[in-house]
Amino acid sequence: MRKMFKALEIFIYALLLLITVASAANAAWTMPSSTTLGDDSQERDEFTQLSLSITNSDNSTSITNIQASFSETSTKYDATDFNITFDIPSSIDPSTTGTLTVHSFVPLNKNSKREKIGAITLTADQGNNSLSKTVELFMEAESKLRIDQVDITIDGDQDEDIDENDDPEAKRKDDVEFIVTVENRYNDNDNEFEIDTEVTIQSDAFEDERDSDSSDIEGDDSYDFDDFQTFEVDDKAKDRKYDVTITAEGTDGFGAEHFDEFKFDLDVKVEDREITIREINVFPAPVCAGESFRVDIDFENTGTRDLNDAVLYIEFDDLAITKKISNIDIRDGKDKTESVTLLIPKDTDEGTYFMDVTAFYKDSSSADTDRESELITIRDCDDMPKEAIVQEDDTSFDIVTPTAPAATGMVFGVSAVRKASFFDSSAYLTLLVFAILVVLVLIVLLLTQGRKDELY
Repeated sequence: MRKMFKALEIFIYALLLLITVASAANAAWTMPSSTTLGDDSQERDEFTQLSLSITNSDNSTSITNIQASFSETSTKYDATDFNITFDIPSSIDPSTTGTLTVHSFVPLNKNSKREKIGAITLTADQGNNSLSKTVELFMEAESKLRIDQVDITIDGDQDEDIDENDDPEAKRKDDVEFIVTVENRYNDNDNEFEIDTEVTIQSDAFEDERDSDSSDIEGDDSYDFDDFQTFEVDDKAKDRKYDVTITAEGTDGFGAEHFDEFKFDLDVKVEDREITIREINVFPAPVCAGESFRVDIDFENTGTRDLNDAVLYIEFDDLAITKKISNIDIRDGKDKTESVTLLIPKDTDEGTYFMDVTAFYKDSSSADTDRESELITIRDCDDMPKEAIVQEDDTSFDIVTPTAPAATGMVFGVSAVRKASFFDSSAYLTLLVFAILVVLVLIVLLLTQGRKDELY
Protein backbone atom coordinates (compact mmCIF):
# COMPACT_ATOMS: atom_id res chain seq x y z
CA MET A 1 0.00 0.00 0.00
CA ARG A 2 2.87 2.37 0.89
CA LYS A 3 4.44 1.75 -2.55
CA MET A 4 1.14 2.58 -4.26
CA PHE A 5 0.88 5.92 -2.41
CA LYS A 6 4.51 6.70 -3.29
CA ALA A 7 3.83 6.02 -6.98
CA LEU A 8 0.75 8.21 -6.84
CA GLU A 9 2.78 11.03 -5.25
CA ILE A 10 5.40 10.79 -8.00
CA PHE A 11 2.69 10.87 -10.67
CA ILE A 12 1.11 14.05 -9.20
CA TYR A 13 4.51 15.81 -9.06
CA ALA A 14 5.20 14.83 -12.67
CA LEU A 15 1.78 16.11 -13.77
CA LEU A 16 2.32 19.46 -12.03
CA LEU A 17 5.77 19.73 -13.64
CA LEU A 18 4.27 19.02 -17.08
CA ILE A 19 1.59 21.69 -16.57
CA THR A 20 4.25 24.20 -15.49
CA VAL A 21 6.43 23.46 -18.51
CA ALA A 22 3.46 23.70 -20.88
CA SER A 23 2.38 27.01 -19.35
CA ALA A 24 5.89 28.37 -19.67
CA ALA A 25 6.02 27.28 -23.33
CA ASN A 26 2.68 28.93 -24.11
CA ALA A 27 3.69 32.10 -22.30
CA ALA A 28 7.02 32.22 -24.12
CA TRP A 29 5.57 34.48 -26.82
CA THR A 30 2.52 36.71 -26.88
CA MET A 31 0.56 38.39 -29.65
CA PRO A 32 -3.04 39.53 -30.34
CA SER A 33 -5.63 36.79 -30.84
CA SER A 34 -7.03 38.66 -33.85
CA THR A 35 -6.09 41.50 -36.18
CA THR A 36 -7.74 43.50 -38.99
CA LEU A 37 -6.65 44.51 -42.46
CA GLY A 38 -8.10 47.78 -43.71
CA ASP A 39 -10.68 50.04 -42.03
CA ASP A 40 -13.88 51.89 -42.88
CA SER A 41 -11.99 54.04 -45.42
CA GLN A 42 -10.12 51.21 -47.15
CA GLU A 43 -10.41 51.35 -50.96
CA ARG A 44 -10.87 48.19 -53.00
CA ASP A 45 -8.73 46.91 -55.88
CA GLU A 46 -5.49 47.84 -54.12
CA PHE A 47 -3.04 46.42 -51.57
CA THR A 48 -3.03 47.06 -47.85
CA GLN A 49 -0.91 45.84 -44.95
CA LEU A 50 -0.77 45.56 -41.18
CA SER A 51 1.87 45.02 -38.51
CA LEU A 52 1.52 42.23 -35.96
CA SER A 53 3.59 42.60 -32.79
CA ILE A 54 5.13 39.42 -31.35
CA THR A 55 6.69 39.61 -27.89
CA ASN A 56 9.29 37.13 -26.59
CA SER A 57 8.35 36.89 -22.92
CA ASP A 58 11.28 34.60 -22.05
CA ASN A 59 14.25 36.45 -20.57
CA SER A 60 16.94 34.01 -21.65
CA THR A 61 16.12 32.25 -24.95
CA SER A 62 15.56 33.75 -28.40
CA ILE A 63 12.70 32.80 -30.72
CA THR A 64 13.95 31.49 -34.06
CA ASN A 65 12.77 29.77 -37.24
CA ILE A 66 9.51 31.74 -37.36
CA GLN A 67 7.05 30.56 -40.03
CA ALA A 68 3.66 32.01 -41.07
CA SER A 69 0.86 30.72 -43.29
CA PHE A 70 -2.67 31.86 -44.18
CA SER A 71 -5.79 29.70 -44.53
CA GLU A 72 -9.13 31.19 -45.63
CA THR A 73 -12.35 30.29 -43.80
CA SER A 74 -14.90 32.40 -45.70
CA THR A 75 -17.38 30.82 -48.09
CA LYS A 76 -17.49 33.93 -50.27
CA TYR A 77 -13.76 34.44 -50.84
CA ASP A 78 -10.86 32.28 -51.94
CA ALA A 79 -7.34 32.56 -50.53
CA THR A 80 -6.14 33.71 -53.96
CA ASP A 81 -8.49 36.73 -53.77
CA PHE A 82 -6.22 38.26 -51.13
CA ASN A 83 -2.75 37.12 -52.29
CA ILE A 84 -1.45 37.35 -48.71
CA THR A 85 2.31 37.48 -48.08
CA PHE A 86 4.44 38.01 -44.95
CA ASP A 87 7.57 39.86 -43.88
CA ILE A 88 8.85 37.64 -41.08
CA PRO A 89 11.55 38.59 -38.53
CA SER A 90 14.47 36.14 -38.56
CA SER A 91 14.47 35.95 -34.77
CA ILE A 92 13.21 37.73 -31.66
CA ASP A 93 15.66 38.25 -28.80
CA PRO A 94 14.69 37.54 -25.17
CA SER A 95 12.32 40.10 -23.58
CA THR A 96 11.93 42.04 -26.85
CA THR A 97 9.18 42.53 -29.47
CA GLY A 98 9.39 41.72 -33.14
CA THR A 99 7.07 42.74 -35.98
CA LEU A 100 5.42 40.49 -38.54
CA THR A 101 4.07 42.45 -41.55
CA VAL A 102 1.02 41.08 -43.40
CA HIS A 103 0.39 42.23 -47.00
CA SER A 104 -2.98 41.65 -48.69
CA PHE A 105 -4.94 42.62 -51.77
CA VAL A 106 -8.46 44.04 -51.25
CA PRO A 107 -10.70 42.54 -53.95
CA LEU A 108 -13.49 44.46 -55.67
CA ASN A 109 -16.12 42.13 -54.21
CA LYS A 110 -15.01 42.71 -50.59
CA ASN A 111 -17.99 43.56 -48.36
CA SER A 112 -17.74 46.80 -46.42
CA LYS A 113 -18.38 45.29 -42.99
CA ARG A 114 -15.51 43.96 -40.89
CA GLU A 115 -15.61 40.20 -41.37
CA LYS A 116 -13.35 37.24 -40.78
CA ILE A 117 -11.55 36.09 -43.93
CA GLY A 118 -9.31 33.40 -42.42
CA ALA A 119 -6.52 32.71 -39.94
CA ILE A 120 -2.73 33.14 -39.71
CA THR A 121 -0.86 30.17 -38.25
CA LEU A 122 2.55 30.96 -36.68
CA THR A 123 5.18 28.41 -35.64
CA ALA A 124 8.66 28.93 -34.18
CA ASP A 125 11.44 27.39 -32.06
CA GLN A 126 12.60 28.56 -28.65
CA GLY A 127 15.54 26.48 -27.54
CA ASN A 128 14.23 22.92 -27.38
CA ASN A 129 10.57 24.06 -27.34
CA SER A 130 8.29 24.29 -30.38
CA LEU A 131 5.89 27.23 -30.39
CA SER A 132 2.59 27.54 -32.22
CA LYS A 133 -0.09 30.24 -32.36
CA THR A 134 -3.19 31.03 -34.45
CA VAL A 135 -4.36 34.60 -35.09
CA GLU A 136 -7.82 35.29 -36.58
CA LEU A 137 -7.59 37.62 -39.59
CA PHE A 138 -10.36 40.11 -40.39
CA MET A 139 -10.74 42.62 -43.22
CA GLU A 140 -12.81 45.80 -43.58
CA ALA A 141 -13.42 48.03 -46.60
CA GLU A 142 -15.14 51.34 -47.21
CA SER A 143 -18.90 51.41 -47.65
CA LYS A 144 -19.84 53.40 -50.72
CA LEU A 145 -23.36 53.89 -49.36
CA ARG A 146 -23.95 56.83 -47.04
CA ILE A 147 -27.18 58.04 -45.42
CA ASP A 148 -26.83 61.69 -46.37
CA GLN A 149 -30.01 63.19 -44.88
CA VAL A 150 -33.04 62.17 -42.79
CA ASP A 151 -36.25 64.23 -42.75
CA ILE A 152 -38.96 63.29 -40.25
CA THR A 153 -42.57 64.46 -40.02
CA ILE A 154 -44.38 63.90 -36.71
CA ASP A 155 -48.12 64.50 -36.55
CA GLY A 156 -47.85 66.86 -39.53
CA ASP A 157 -44.85 68.85 -38.27
CA GLN A 158 -41.72 68.38 -40.40
CA ASP A 159 -38.20 68.40 -38.98
CA GLU A 160 -35.71 68.51 -41.85
CA ASP A 161 -32.17 67.14 -41.83
CA ILE A 162 -32.03 65.78 -38.29
CA ASP A 163 -28.71 64.51 -36.94
CA GLU A 164 -27.81 61.73 -34.55
CA ASN A 165 -27.80 64.12 -31.57
CA ASP A 166 -31.42 65.16 -32.14
CA ASP A 167 -34.31 63.73 -30.10
CA PRO A 168 -37.59 64.92 -31.65
CA GLU A 169 -40.68 64.58 -29.46
CA ALA A 170 -43.76 62.49 -30.22
CA LYS A 171 -46.89 61.28 -28.47
CA ARG A 172 -48.62 57.93 -28.52
CA LYS A 173 -50.48 57.24 -31.78
CA ASP A 174 -48.71 60.10 -33.57
CA ASP A 175 -48.14 59.48 -37.28
CA VAL A 176 -44.44 59.50 -38.19
CA GLU A 177 -43.14 59.74 -41.78
CA PHE A 178 -39.58 59.58 -43.08
CA ILE A 179 -37.63 60.68 -46.13
CA VAL A 180 -34.16 59.10 -46.20
CA THR A 181 -31.61 60.35 -48.72
CA VAL A 182 -28.89 57.80 -49.56
CA GLU A 183 -25.76 58.59 -51.59
CA ASN A 184 -23.60 56.31 -53.76
CA ARG A 185 -20.03 57.55 -53.21
CA TYR A 186 -18.43 55.72 -56.12
CA ASN A 187 -17.02 58.26 -58.55
CA ASP A 188 -17.63 56.03 -61.56
CA ASN A 189 -21.14 55.67 -62.99
CA ASP A 190 -20.53 52.44 -64.94
CA ASN A 191 -23.12 49.73 -64.33
CA GLU A 192 -20.79 47.75 -62.07
CA PHE A 193 -20.71 50.68 -59.66
CA GLU A 194 -24.49 50.95 -59.33
CA ILE A 195 -25.67 49.84 -55.88
CA ASP A 196 -29.02 48.09 -55.55
CA THR A 197 -30.12 49.66 -52.27
CA GLU A 198 -32.84 49.11 -49.66
CA VAL A 199 -33.52 51.15 -46.50
CA THR A 200 -34.94 49.74 -43.25
CA ILE A 201 -36.35 51.71 -40.31
CA GLN A 202 -36.79 50.04 -36.91
CA SER A 203 -37.70 51.21 -33.42
CA ASP A 204 -39.41 49.77 -30.34
CA ALA A 205 -41.54 52.92 -30.40
CA PHE A 206 -43.29 51.48 -33.49
CA GLU A 207 -45.17 48.19 -33.75
CA ASP A 208 -43.05 46.88 -36.63
CA GLU A 209 -40.11 47.73 -38.86
CA ARG A 210 -40.51 48.91 -42.43
CA ASP A 211 -38.48 48.31 -45.58
CA SER A 212 -38.40 50.55 -48.60
CA ASP A 213 -38.59 49.31 -52.16
CA SER A 214 -35.11 48.67 -53.55
CA SER A 215 -33.60 51.18 -55.97
CA ASP A 216 -30.46 51.25 -58.12
CA ILE A 217 -28.32 54.27 -57.24
CA GLU A 218 -25.72 55.20 -59.83
CA GLY A 219 -22.20 56.22 -58.89
CA ASP A 220 -21.86 59.80 -57.64
CA ASP A 221 -25.64 60.09 -57.29
CA SER A 222 -28.26 59.96 -54.52
CA TYR A 223 -31.85 58.81 -54.07
CA ASP A 224 -34.70 59.89 -51.75
CA PHE A 225 -36.44 56.90 -50.14
CA ASP A 226 -39.93 58.10 -49.20
CA ASP A 227 -42.10 55.06 -49.94
CA PHE A 228 -42.37 53.78 -46.35
CA GLN A 229 -45.85 53.28 -45.00
CA THR A 230 -46.64 55.78 -42.27
CA PHE A 231 -45.45 54.67 -38.85
CA GLU A 232 -47.60 55.12 -35.76
CA VAL A 233 -46.16 55.52 -32.28
CA ASP A 234 -47.31 52.50 -30.27
CA ASP A 235 -50.27 53.33 -28.04
CA LYS A 236 -48.53 51.39 -25.26
CA ALA A 237 -45.20 53.22 -25.58
CA LYS A 238 -43.65 54.38 -22.31
CA ASP A 239 -42.67 57.90 -21.34
CA ARG A 240 -39.02 57.67 -22.43
CA LYS A 241 -36.60 57.97 -25.32
CA TYR A 242 -36.54 55.21 -27.96
CA ASP A 243 -33.71 54.37 -30.35
CA VAL A 244 -34.62 54.72 -34.01
CA THR A 245 -32.25 52.84 -36.33
CA ILE A 246 -32.14 53.50 -40.06
CA THR A 247 -30.00 51.18 -42.17
CA ALA A 248 -29.10 51.36 -45.84
CA GLU A 249 -27.87 48.13 -47.44
CA GLY A 250 -27.01 47.33 -51.02
CA THR A 251 -24.92 45.28 -53.42
CA ASP A 252 -22.88 46.64 -56.33
CA GLY A 253 -22.16 45.02 -59.69
CA PHE A 254 -19.01 43.32 -58.34
CA GLY A 255 -20.92 41.57 -55.55
CA ALA A 256 -19.60 43.78 -52.74
CA GLU A 257 -22.13 44.52 -50.00
CA HIS A 258 -22.32 48.09 -48.67
CA PHE A 259 -23.86 49.24 -45.41
CA ASP A 260 -24.53 52.44 -43.48
CA GLU A 261 -26.44 53.14 -40.29
CA PHE A 262 -28.05 56.23 -38.79
CA LYS A 263 -29.40 56.42 -35.22
CA PHE A 264 -31.30 59.01 -33.24
CA ASP A 265 -33.66 59.13 -30.25
CA LEU A 266 -37.43 59.57 -30.49
CA ASP A 267 -38.59 61.16 -27.23
CA VAL A 268 -42.08 59.78 -26.49
CA LYS A 269 -44.08 61.91 -24.06
CA VAL A 270 -46.97 60.38 -22.12
CA GLU A 271 -49.53 62.66 -20.50
CA ASP A 272 -50.39 62.41 -16.80
CA ARG A 273 -54.05 62.00 -17.74
CA GLU A 274 -54.62 59.87 -20.80
CA ILE A 275 -57.44 57.57 -21.82
CA THR A 276 -56.95 55.28 -24.81
CA ILE A 277 -59.93 53.67 -26.56
CA ARG A 278 -59.14 50.04 -27.34
CA GLU A 279 -62.32 48.71 -29.00
CA ILE A 280 -65.89 49.71 -29.85
CA ASN A 281 -68.62 47.07 -30.30
CA VAL A 282 -72.21 47.64 -31.44
CA PHE A 283 -75.13 45.24 -30.77
CA PRO A 284 -77.03 44.39 -32.86
CA ALA A 285 -75.45 45.14 -36.20
CA PRO A 286 -76.86 46.34 -38.50
CA VAL A 287 -79.11 48.70 -36.52
CA CYS A 288 -82.78 49.15 -37.36
CA ALA A 289 -84.20 52.65 -37.70
CA GLY A 290 -86.59 53.38 -34.82
CA GLU A 291 -84.88 50.80 -32.57
CA SER A 292 -82.35 50.97 -29.75
CA PHE A 293 -78.86 49.50 -29.88
CA ARG A 294 -76.06 49.04 -27.37
CA VAL A 295 -72.55 50.43 -27.63
CA ASP A 296 -69.73 48.78 -25.62
CA ILE A 297 -66.57 50.87 -25.30
CA ASP A 298 -63.38 49.20 -24.08
CA PHE A 299 -60.78 51.71 -22.89
CA GLU A 300 -57.64 51.92 -20.76
CA ASN A 301 -56.03 54.49 -18.48
CA THR A 302 -52.71 54.78 -20.29
CA GLY A 303 -51.62 57.87 -18.38
CA THR A 304 -49.38 57.99 -15.33
CA ARG A 305 -51.98 58.69 -12.62
CA ASP A 306 -55.34 57.41 -11.35
CA LEU A 307 -58.45 59.18 -12.67
CA ASN A 308 -61.89 59.78 -11.20
CA ASP A 309 -62.99 62.31 -13.80
CA ALA A 310 -62.66 60.43 -17.10
CA VAL A 311 -65.32 61.11 -19.73
CA LEU A 312 -66.54 59.28 -22.85
CA TYR A 313 -68.50 61.29 -25.42
CA ILE A 314 -70.47 59.60 -28.23
CA GLU A 315 -71.70 61.60 -31.20
CA PHE A 316 -73.45 61.04 -34.54
CA ASP A 317 -72.90 64.31 -36.40
CA ASP A 318 -75.35 63.46 -39.17
CA LEU A 319 -78.10 62.31 -36.79
CA ALA A 320 -77.76 64.87 -33.98
CA ILE A 321 -77.36 62.05 -31.47
CA THR A 322 -75.01 62.60 -28.50
CA LYS A 323 -74.33 60.80 -25.23
CA LYS A 324 -71.85 61.57 -22.47
CA ILE A 325 -70.64 59.23 -19.72
CA SER A 326 -68.99 61.29 -16.98
CA ASN A 327 -67.04 60.83 -13.74
CA ILE A 328 -65.54 57.48 -14.69
CA ASP A 329 -63.21 56.13 -12.03
CA ILE A 330 -60.26 54.17 -13.48
CA ARG A 331 -56.83 53.49 -12.03
CA ASP A 332 -53.48 53.91 -13.80
CA GLY A 333 -52.78 51.01 -16.16
CA LYS A 334 -56.24 49.46 -15.79
CA ASP A 335 -58.86 48.84 -18.49
CA LYS A 336 -62.62 49.11 -18.31
CA THR A 337 -65.77 48.72 -20.40
CA GLU A 338 -68.66 51.18 -20.40
CA SER A 339 -71.98 50.46 -22.11
CA VAL A 340 -74.67 52.83 -23.29
CA THR A 341 -77.94 52.37 -25.18
CA LEU A 342 -78.89 54.75 -27.99
CA LEU A 343 -82.11 55.12 -30.01
CA ILE A 344 -82.02 55.64 -33.76
CA PRO A 345 -84.84 57.96 -34.94
CA LYS A 346 -87.60 56.25 -36.88
CA ASP A 347 -87.23 58.56 -39.89
CA THR A 348 -83.47 57.88 -40.32
CA ASP A 349 -82.54 57.04 -43.89
CA GLU A 350 -80.86 53.75 -44.64
CA GLY A 351 -77.10 53.96 -45.03
CA THR A 352 -73.80 54.03 -43.16
CA TYR A 353 -72.98 56.64 -40.54
CA PHE A 354 -69.87 57.44 -38.54
CA MET A 355 -70.19 57.29 -34.78
CA ASP A 356 -67.36 59.20 -33.06
CA VAL A 357 -66.23 58.28 -29.55
CA THR A 358 -63.98 60.76 -27.74
CA ALA A 359 -62.18 60.13 -24.44
CA PHE A 360 -61.12 63.01 -22.23
CA TYR A 361 -60.77 63.94 -18.58
CA LYS A 362 -62.66 66.48 -16.50
CA ASP A 363 -65.70 67.98 -18.16
CA SER A 364 -63.96 69.64 -21.08
CA SER A 365 -63.55 68.20 -24.56
CA SER A 366 -60.49 70.43 -25.00
CA ALA A 367 -58.66 67.90 -22.84
CA ASP A 368 -59.40 64.97 -25.15
CA THR A 369 -56.81 62.21 -25.21
CA ASP A 370 -58.19 59.82 -27.83
CA ARG A 371 -60.81 59.71 -30.58
CA GLU A 372 -62.05 56.68 -32.51
CA SER A 373 -64.75 56.28 -35.15
CA GLU A 374 -67.03 53.33 -35.82
CA LEU A 375 -69.00 52.86 -39.04
CA ILE A 376 -72.64 52.01 -38.25
CA THR A 377 -75.04 50.51 -40.82
CA ILE A 378 -78.69 51.51 -40.40
CA ARG A 379 -81.52 49.63 -42.11
CA ASP A 380 -85.24 50.25 -42.52
CA CYS A 381 -86.46 47.01 -40.97
CA ASP A 382 -90.26 47.58 -41.16
CA ASP A 383 -90.60 45.97 -44.58
CA MET A 384 -88.06 43.20 -43.93
CA PRO A 385 -88.96 39.74 -42.55
CA LYS A 386 -87.39 39.03 -39.17
CA GLU A 387 -85.36 36.11 -40.52
CA ALA A 388 -83.68 38.49 -43.00
CA ILE A 389 -82.32 40.73 -40.24
CA VAL A 390 -78.98 39.17 -39.34
CA GLN A 391 -76.03 40.08 -37.20
CA GLU A 392 -72.52 40.43 -38.59
CA ASP A 393 -71.85 36.73 -37.95
CA ASP A 394 -74.90 35.83 -40.12
CA THR A 395 -76.74 34.46 -37.07
CA SER A 396 -80.51 35.08 -37.18
CA PHE A 397 -82.10 36.78 -34.21
CA ASP A 398 -85.51 38.03 -33.12
CA ILE A 399 -86.18 41.71 -32.52
CA VAL A 400 -87.32 42.29 -28.93
CA THR A 401 -89.35 45.40 -28.13
CA PRO A 402 -87.22 47.81 -26.06
CA THR A 403 -88.15 48.13 -22.39
CA ALA A 404 -88.96 51.47 -20.85
CA PRO A 405 -86.00 53.48 -19.57
CA ALA A 406 -85.07 52.82 -15.96
CA ALA A 407 -84.95 55.60 -13.40
CA THR A 408 -81.21 55.89 -13.85
CA GLY A 409 -81.64 56.94 -17.45
CA MET A 410 -79.97 53.80 -18.82
CA VAL A 411 -82.01 51.86 -21.38
CA PHE A 412 -81.30 48.25 -22.19
CA GLY A 413 -83.14 47.77 -25.45
CA VAL A 414 -82.39 45.44 -28.30
CA SER A 415 -80.97 42.03 -27.53
CA ALA A 416 -80.35 38.89 -29.54
CA VAL A 417 -82.49 35.91 -28.45
CA ARG A 418 -81.84 32.32 -29.49
CA LYS A 419 -84.55 29.64 -29.04
CA ALA A 420 -83.07 26.28 -28.18
CA SER A 421 -84.41 23.12 -26.47
CA PHE A 422 -82.76 21.88 -23.28
CA PHE A 423 -82.71 18.37 -24.75
CA ASP A 424 -80.44 19.63 -27.55
CA SER A 425 -77.94 21.14 -25.18
CA SER A 426 -74.60 19.81 -23.97
CA ALA A 427 -75.86 20.07 -20.36
CA TYR A 428 -78.58 17.50 -21.13
CA LEU A 429 -76.05 15.04 -22.64
CA THR A 430 -73.76 15.43 -19.60
CA LEU A 431 -76.64 14.78 -17.20
CA LEU A 432 -77.72 11.71 -19.19
CA VAL A 433 -74.23 10.14 -19.08
CA PHE A 434 -74.01 10.82 -15.33
CA ALA A 435 -77.39 9.14 -14.71
CA ILE A 436 -76.35 6.02 -16.66
CA LEU A 437 -73.17 5.74 -14.58
CA VAL A 438 -75.15 6.01 -11.32
CA VAL A 439 -77.52 3.24 -12.45
CA LEU A 440 -74.59 0.92 -13.34
CA VAL A 441 -72.96 1.51 -9.94
CA LEU A 442 -76.26 0.67 -8.15
CA ILE A 443 -76.59 -2.55 -10.16
CA VAL A 444 -73.06 -3.64 -9.23
CA LEU A 445 -73.72 -2.90 -5.52
CA LEU A 446 -76.97 -4.91 -5.56
CA LEU A 447 -75.32 -7.92 -7.23
CA THR A 448 -72.45 -7.84 -4.73
CA GLN A 449 -74.83 -7.69 -1.78
CA GLY A 450 -76.83 -10.61 -3.20
CA ARG A 451 -73.75 -12.85 -3.36
CA LYS A 452 -72.89 -12.01 0.24
CA ASP A 453 -76.41 -13.04 1.34
CA GLU A 454 -76.04 -16.41 -0.44
CA LEU A 455 -72.72 -17.09 1.29
CA TYR A 456 -74.12 -16.43 4.71
